[in-house]
Amino acid sequence: MRRLILFFMAAVLFHATAFAAGQMPVTAVTEGGFASLPELAESVRQLDAAVTTGNGADTELRLTALREWKGRLSAQNLYFVSDYFLARSYTLAREGKQAEAVAAARIAADISPNSARAWASLAERNFAAAAADYGGWFDPLVNAIGAYFADPLTKRAVGYNLIALMVFSVIMAFAAFAAAATAAFRYPMIRDIRRLFPLDADAKAAAAVLVILLVALAAGLGWFAAALALPLLLAGYLNWGGRAVLLAFLVFFAALPLAGTRAGKGIALLTARDAGAASRFITGGFEPDDIKVLEAALAKHPSDTRLMFMLGAMNRRLARYDAADGYLKRAIQLDPKNIPALVETGNLNFNRGEFRDAEIMYKNALGLAPSSFEAHYNLGAAFLEQFRTAESNTELDIVARLDGPRANAMIAAKANKFAPKVMSVRLGFMEFPASVESSVDDAAEGLAKKTSAFFLWNTTREGHFMLAGGYIIAFAAAIALWGMFGVHIICPSCGATFMPMFSKAIKGVLKCNQCVAMSSPKKSGIFGLKDNKVRQILHYQAGRRETSNMLNLLMPGLGNVWYGSYLGGAVLLVFSAAFWTSLLGCGALLLAGYRPAPGLAYAGLLGAMAVYYIVAVPLSMRRK
Repeated sequence: MRRLILFFMAAVLFHATAFAAGQMPVTAVTEGGFASLPELAESVRQLDAAVTTGNGADTELRLTALREWKGRLSAQNLYFVSDYFLARSYTLAREGKQAEAVAAARIAADISPNSARAWASLAERNFAAAAADYGGWFDPLVNAIGAYFADPLTKRAVGYNLIALMVFSVIMAFAAFAAAATAAFRYPMIRDIRRLFPLDADAKAAAAVLVILLVALAAGLGWFAAALALPLLLAGYLNWGGRAVLLAFLVFFAALPLAGTRAGKGIALLTARDAGAASRFITGGFEPDDIKVLEAALAKHPSDTRLMFMLGAMNRRLARYDAADGYLKRAIQLDPKNIPALVETGNLNFNRGEFRDAEIMYKNALGLAPSSFEAHYNLGAAFLEQFRTAESNTELDIVARLDGPRANAMIAAKANKFAPKVMSVRLGFMEFPASVESSVDDAAEGLAKKTSAFFLWNTTREGHFMLAGGYIIAFAAAIALWGMFGVHIICPSCGATFMPMFSKAIKGVLKCNQCVAMSSPKKSGIFGLKDNKVRQILHYQAGRRETSNMLNLLMPGLGNVWYGSYLGGAVLLVFSAAFWTSLLGCGALLLAGYRPAPGLAYAGLLGAMAVYYIVAVPLSMRRK
């Protein structure tokens, strides 16, 4: 059972990651990466013909030739070759040739052992061919997971994608919470809708007014304002715990632009071409087309020495020695202590047969980094080419002490006559060129702006923060005016708001004092004579009306909240907060001496705000 669960989780993982990366499966057989390597292209065609015809012996022979090509190019992975055979595997599977499809997928995994897509495809083909063969599909699946998380792009993108997932999860969780809260308090809200403004309107008409106001709000300020209006609409009906959730979401939504760039960086990492090219180089991959991508990146960032090192190494492997020499000289000129470039210059001299010059470059690198594995290994190879066996063995002993398993693997690889005799410095997954980091940041910023544009139609990011600040202030003011968390109650008989201190439970239902007094046949009650109680009620209500009206003069909506009309107060506070924060934003520019001063915009805003006050204040005034 645990194995089945593990398989299901792994399958979900790979489908989710492929979807997140925005990559479609390779289904078209193309030779896009072979243009500069016609001999390699011919070897691939011969292997393709052997696989398609099911000739096992010829397939193994041609596969050996491709492995030799990996040695010639000093590459652990030939991703463009693997993509070719993944596409072939797909077409063979559609034709019903399962055995040949498995063979093609196995070749893709053999040529590029660091390709998660190749291993996942092999697992899928083996499962389709023989689901009962547990090892046939499970082992490649495990390799696929390992390769996926060994990729430097994945290591970095997973963290950023988790941020995006967290943002999405918080928004969905809040939506569920808001829906549940609205459903739980639907009857008090329906009664309150009738008192949206002090107008004699039935529930349907008042609800239509509310919907029109919210649509107008969304049309003017985007989904941002509509989403922030919801906490104000709900807070009056919730206890302190519910209000804490609303306030936390309000702060989270206000700070959303800060997370937007990081949330978009995961997608940017997986879709940026130069990031993919740098990642393939770091993982030991080789693709001729990557040279053009990195050259374009270098044209934008001409001082990126790490990018120069990569281009020098890639051109050296293609025997383009003059181009490699130019890149490496520029890198060392800009950074004389660039260890990777010094070692790579030694490799270039080695390939040219200039072993003495190579020796000098390796020793220069060791003078700066005495524990460099690659410099010691390559120096030993340079000594061996000069028939200085004792010195070569000394270097190999040092290499064995630095990293025994890696040294043994390199010595074993020498059995292949096409294996590279020297190696480039291995970069870590965090050692991306500065140009790549810059392009990824730019792409992430672009994605963040697109996301913000969806939520903030007519509002900039700076405007977002100002509006959010206004909403939070309005929300805090509303919470303060509601007093001791839920102390106001709506009477089920007349719909008026009252405080429990002037009330009485009738048949288990708490009604307002006026309804209790008017419905009582007795001449006296818990507060004295009936007339005296009515006078107390009227005096109390008059005081609340005066306070409500004064607050509405200060900011339309505050008085409604104080009086207990939560929906009306919330809608007015949303508009009031938007006006005041925009007004303060323009005022701050004027005080700071911003030129040209936004005088026309400020005047227009003041005019619109005056019209809003002229309309909203009279409507929200409480009368006897």
